[in-house]
Amino acid sequence: MKLIVEVCRDNGTVRPPDAYDQMRISYLEAAGYNVLRFGEEEARNQGAHIVATIKACIGEMHPTN
Repeated sequence: MKLIVEVCRDNGTVRPPDAYDQMRISYLEAAGYNVLRFGEEEARNQGAHIVATIKACIGEMHPTN
């Protein structure tokens, strides 16, 4: 599985995906991608949280056990 990290424009919270976003995400997931979405504000102010989330996702995708 491959990973896509997406930063969405927001007003402090990640908006739920609209119909187009959901269709695009479904297409990407069907093609073998895992999509992580973060808000713009979160990306600016919570970098450590984002890195931890990405690492956890990679760990789930490629377990070492």
